[in-house]
Amino acid sequence: MQQPVFSTASRPVVMYTHFDRIYAELMRRLMVHVFWAFSIRKMTEYDTLVLSAGGTQLEDQHRWLLGPYSQLNITTLSHFSSRLPANTTEDYTMEKTHVRCYENLMACSFRHRSGRKVLSQFYANAQLILKHYQPRFGQMKDPVPAQLDHSDVLKVMIVTRKESGLRNILNREQLLKWCNEYKPAVVEGSRRYESTFCMLHSPGADFVRTLSLSSKVDIMVGLHGSGLYNGLFMQRRSAIVEVRPYMFGQTGWANDYLKTDLATDDDLIHWWGIDVTNASRSTPGSMEVKQVGNGWKRDRNTLINIPALQVTFDRIIQTARRTDTYSNYRADDLTHITDDLGVVTWKLGEKRLILIVFQDLSAAASPSCWVALRDYPQRECMHWLVTSSCADSGISGSQDCLLCSRGYGTYASQQDCLDAPGPKASFSSSSGASSLSGIDPTTYPSPTVPPAAPCTFSASQQASLANSNHACPHHWPGLALWESPSTWSNRQYQVPSANSVVTLPANTSVLITSCSFPQGRNVLAAIYVPLSSQLIFNDENLNLTVGAIYISGKMWIGGPLCRMASSITITFPPSYNVPSTDLGLQVRMGGSLDIHGAYFTPTWTRLSSTAQAGNNWVSLQSAVNWRPGQLVVITTSIFRDEYDNQNEVMRISSVSADGKTLVFPQALRSSHYGGSEYQCEVGLLSRNILLQASEASEATRQGARVEVMGQGRFRGVAAYRMGQRNMLGGYPFHWHLLGTIPSGSSYAQDCSVYHSYFRCFAIHGTSNLVLQENVAFHVDGSCFYLEDGVEEQNVFLQNLAAFIHVIGVPASGPSQSGTTHYQSADLLNPADAAASPFYISNANNAFINNAASGGFSGYNFIALPAPIGVSAKLVNFQPNTRPLKLFTGNTAHSTGYFWAMSGGIYAGGNLALNSSNLLTYSSGRWEHNTIDDLGNPQFMTFTNNKVWLAQWSISHWGKRARVVGWEAHDAVRGANLFGVSELTNAWINAVSGNTLSQFPGVYYDLAPVAGFQWYDTRVMTVLNNITFSNFAYQPELLGSAPSVFFSMVASDEYKPAFISGCKGITFKNVDQRALVRSDVMDTGSSRCFNFIDFDGSATQRGRASIIGSYPTWWNLGSDCTAQSSFNTYFCDLYPWRGVARLDVRVPGFTAQVDSPAALSPSNINHAGYVASFGHWGADARTMIITKNEGITGVTGAGGWYVHFDQGASPYLQVFLTQISPGTSILFATRYPAGTTFSIQRVFRWYPDMTSNVLQVNSLQAVLTGGGETYYFSGHILYIKMVDPGDASVDPSFTVNGSTIWGTRYFSAWYAITASNMGSNCTGITSPTFCYMTANQALDIPPALDPSYLSWVIPYCLDIEPPGPGISCAMYAVKNACNSIALTNATDPHVAVIGGYCAASCGRCQLGTRACVDLTPPGGLSCSDRRSYGNCGAAWIKAGGFCAATCGICTPLKAVATAGAPAPTCSDTPYTDGTSCAQSLSWGRCSQPWFVQGGWCQVTGKEAPPLGPHGLPVLTGNSMFDVLEEAIQCLRPNV
Repeated sequence: MQQPVFSTASRPVVMYTHFDRIYAELMRRLMVHVFWAFSIRKMTEYDTLVLSAGGTQLEDQHRWLLGPYSQLNITTLSHFSSRLPANTTEDYTMEKTHVRCYENLMACSFRHRSGRKVLSQFYANAQLILKHYQPRFGQMKDPVPAQLDHSDVLKVMIVTRKESGLRNILNREQLLKWCNEYKPAVVEGSRRYESTFCMLHSPGADFVRTLSLSSKVDIMVGLHGSGLYNGLFMQRRSAIVEVRPYMFGQTGWANDYLKTDLATDDDLIHWWGIDVTNASRSTPGSMEVKQVGNGWKRDRNTLINIPALQVTFDRIIQTARRTDTYSNYRADDLTHITDDLGVVTWKLGEKRLILIVFQDLSAAASPSCWVALRDYPQRECMHWLVTSSCADSGISGSQDCLLCSRGYGTYASQQDCLDAPGPKASFSSSSGASSLSGIDPTTYPSPTVPPAAPCTFSASQQASLANSNHACPHHWPGLALWESPSTWSNRQYQVPSANSVVTLPANTSVLITSCSFPQGRNVLAAIYVPLSSQLIFNDENLNLTVGAIYISGKMWIGGPLCRMASSITITFPPSYNVPSTDLGLQVRMGGSLDIHGAYFTPTWTRLSSTAQAGNNWVSLQSAVNWRPGQLVVITTSIFRDEYDNQNEVMRISSVSADGKTLVFPQALRSSHYGGSEYQCEVGLLSRNILLQASEASEATRQGARVEVMGQGRFRGVAAYRMGQRNMLGGYPFHWHLLGTIPSGSSYAQDCSVYHSYFRCFAIHGTSNLVLQENVAFHVDGSCFYLEDGVEEQNVFLQNLAAFIHVIGVPASGPSQSGTTHYQSADLLNPADAAASPFYISNANNAFINNAASGGFSGYNFIALPAPIGVSAKLVNFQPNTRPLKLFTGNTAHSTGYFWAMSGGIYAGGNLALNSSNLLTYSSGRWEHNTIDDLGNPQFMTFTNNKVWLAQWSISHWGKRARVVGWEAHDAVRGANLFGVSELTNAWINAVSGNTLSQFPGVYYDLAPVAGFQWYDTRVMTVLNNITFSNFAYQPELLGSAPSVFFSMVASDEYKPAFISGCKGITFKNVDQRALVRSDVMDTGSSRCFNFIDFDGSATQRGRASIIGSYPTWWNLGSDCTAQSSFNTYFCDLYPWRGVARLDVRVPGFTAQVDSPAALSPSNINHAGYVASFGHWGADARTMIITKNEGITGVTGAGGWYVHFDQGASPYLQVFLTQISPGTSILFATRYPAGTTFSIQRVFRWYPDMTSNVLQVNSLQAVLTGGGETYYFSGHILYIKMVDPGDASVDPSFTVNGSTIWGTRYFSAWYAITASNMGSNCTGITSPTFCYMTANQALDIPPALDPSYLSWVIPYCLDIEPPGPGISCAMYAVKNACNSIALTNATDPHVAVIGGYCAASCGRCQLGTRACVDLTPPGGLSCSDRRSYGNCGAAWIKAGGFCAATCGICTPLKAVATAGAPAPTCSDTPYTDGTSCAQSLSWGRCSQPWFVQGGWCQVTGKEAPPLGPHGLPVLTGNSMFDVLEEAIQCLRPNV
């Protein structure tokens, strides 16, 4: 030291830290500070890093963690300060020798810091370390599992300790097995996981491997202290699940640092916790056994309870790696539970988090509940977490939001859910059908097999009748007899013996007769028909037992013009010479098979009256030629046929002379409805040609198949015990890859399939086939089946399929998401979890007059994004875009009940291959986007169809649908249509005369019965000419109370604009109090609920009406009436006053619809209110607005004052989402005095239309402008918002004169930039607001002058006068157009077109523009334009600008003429073209709106008696206080 040598090249950084041997503490206390020091260049990579670790030895973790920060070796303080010779070689100095004297030295003492900024450095440090070592990943001895590189695999690391004595997972092998079998749910808008890959890993042995694995997994699971801080090397927003042992934190040091560190920033790593509260799931660790310290319960070994981990995994999947969703979960105490599913509530203390309380989730008044996942084959319940679907749930999940508050089908505990009343098993069936009660399908009778005819065949007689032109092949000349030795030249002239494999001689036509099989020779292993040969059956009673017949040539049992009269049975038993997949008839390429049995007509019909239990006969609608001894099925007439099987198979004992009555030897066990609304089907199962598998197939479910790869024509053939469960191609009838076939070359007509183990009629890669008049009953898997999605132009005509069974557990669930099912050995096609009578993977086929009973849905239109199977490689197109060729005259019943949103007709669900090349089926909301071959949008059109006893009668998720001529009876939902849709000419009947239907049954899980549910976003729906009947007012049912119209109110993100309307609504036996159900909830969809009654028929007001929700914002004026029973307002609809929507955005504060920023419904997200002008205090007309953008109201003169509670924002975007053409909204909001503005009206796709909005000096100047001026009063900013329209506005949708205007999301807006605000603010509440004191009396503007004309482009049409009056057409018919009631119009909107009823009365031409000023672009008024001499400009005239001011037109003036003649009564039909007689039959003549309109007055006298006010009153109390004079032909003082 006397002559010190100082290093000038090195600088030691001596780091003092606590717990420097603990990995987590190194990460928390040391590394975050090192990173910070390097980021601000207080340290460099050339510094010598000296760690104050005890002793002279560093641990590997020190080198690994600090290595990225220095090019020199790391050393310890003890080694660094040791007295070594000066020339000792060392790698921790730049000199590469030991140095003890330095000119510069830094000493750092690190303590724990916390906070969001620290955590970001924490995470950034880990990512820097990760990046440093990534080049070594490829050099690892053992590569990482390949599954970790698959984006569609959920990757889970279960972290274990190397030490055996503490913090071990006791059930890790069981946990690993469960984890790898875990099926992640599908969450809309998030990554879709097809499978899960889980692995065990012990950190520490190989740091680089730990880094590599951690960076690839989605979830890391482990006990506290097992190395979970390696989760910082995971990708952003991955999940750590920390399991903490019994008594954790109650003695000793709790160490909550992982949770508290990660809690400071939800955008990095998501922490989830499971606290073990069950003592039996923990054992003492080695330190506790030795009583080291104070026990340290946190070191215990632990058994992880798998149900708790499943709940946590489910929540992780639901968050979809979204920051806001996770934040909501954490705020709701849903990220930390106990192993017995209790909630752990935490309170932030000064130093750490302290446990407050354990609360049982099942009993908590929290946003969670228990719901039934399915009822079949046994009841299963699931824990539903509301917040998992509220925040940005996507359109398909919006109905799930607040599911626990919906009022039905929710339970406080799992046991309550399991104990809910419902179907209970009463027998177990081994047949493959899984009915819970009722008739056991194993007791169904088998078809009768008549004995074979004795050997009576005469060869000479056959020869004498031989004719080469004969229609019957068995009468052709040159036939070789099977029984003749001369036939078998290829077998040494030996007739085939029993159980042999037989090949027909080449170029030979062999005839099988009653003499072919003496002494049991009718049992053969297989028959081969060569290409040049034919196998022909004679028309005799024949029985053949054979494993398989391989047809390369031709096989004939009858012909296209030759129906066989005898009974022929072919039985296919297992054969040692025949693969099980070949059992049956195999028609090879180039071969042909014709089987044509007797024609029994019709093959099915319906009951003509109800067949009562206890009777032994039924009456039929159609005469039949069926025979005694044949089997028939009488289908069920209850709702859930699989739960209580009432499908009956009966043997006919006699048929009446007229063919319309069947008599049976036994009595019916159940009643079968045959009322006026609908009737059960009766189908013939027997045919004289029978193909069947042996009885032994019952045990294996492996019957036989008929596979056609050449030509196959079948008529009058029965298939019994056919099909091979979950075997590809193992179907009773299967046309395989024939391409587009010539007409008539293949078909199946009047055949039957009875008790099939797998499907009925499968069309595979084949187009132009006809399936006609076939009957199928008691079938596993989908029945009529389009296999790959490429099959088109096939015709399904007048077929019946009933009692169709799903395979495995059915697709189900309480929400729009449905359930997901995966291909497996037990589920060849996972869509068989939704097995249906008709499985339609491509809509471009024709379905005419078919009947479906049972199954997941009657007609299941699967949305395939691409073909599947072998066709996936042959054809490149999207099946879910193919148009629907024809769907008419079809019926469905007793179906749809497995899932809350299935239906008699269901268009939805998705079937696709996952990354493992396995099929995956999701039953939930998947849309069909149907287009034609040129790419033009096409409607899926359904005409003249009927559904009864179904969940939703039709459930259609497609982009476009037309349902015309519709009937729905006894259905939970009369129709549910999405996208652009029309329902026209329909009868929706809530309750039929079928008192034994078991519909709807107990309401334990059932959604409310409703005629129609209006959706909340992105649809355009018109109901036209609909009759609703038998809807009762049942408030005692609470959440299950029925209604005609039902609103959707669960979402705050999705808020309905003008998207729904109806016209020509008629009610029969409907309690008026049950017309509308709109539940009040703290959501935007509840507050903004609305629909339009285009003609007043739905509201019975007799005039076009707006139905708006409960906030007083919808109380639009004196014409409105509050409907307390419905939580709505009914108001008049005018062309200038229609429903509109604005999306008001405050950047950084509000959340855009359909974005990750969307927020859950909660009062903490309330942002302010919107109010109509001129109403304050108790009379205020307001509605809450939230941070989720979207405000729905009406255009017109009422004004929209938008008030943010936090004050005024310096920047606003007001998106013109929907302002119908020619209308306007006067928008207002508050700003501090002295604020200045820069405002533009912006058009995203048409920038040439973008213009500056200019300031004017009066509100009047804004009111007379065209949307390009603003006025600031010193407190209120006013802008008249007008949308001139462009091609980015969605097209409107019109049905029978009723039009829904299109929307434009985010393509046009007013951009408001405010300046000079700050000096006038009383405080800044956030970066986005200037705080302003609220004063409603000063903030809400006064009402506008009554003379204000808000109608920007008025045009000629009929406006009916106020009150319950008469239609304009009736005024014209009665010559009352000059009455004061029509001409004395004080409303400027009416006066401008010449008064009320201007078009009908001839004051103006319908549709022509009125003479008013349309202000041109540029900000100048029409007066300015005139003074500047612009009136003569061609562009002024061409655009119709300033027409009144420039004298281009003359304003109309209506003049009253006294003494209008008194009208007389007459029969005037309604304007929709229906006759008065038809209106009477529909019940219209008793409707108030019809009576008030003066329609069909003569015919109407035949209507039912009037009520107490002289009006026909529906069942229940009348809502409308209408005067007696309203029933007169016309008011006498008109």
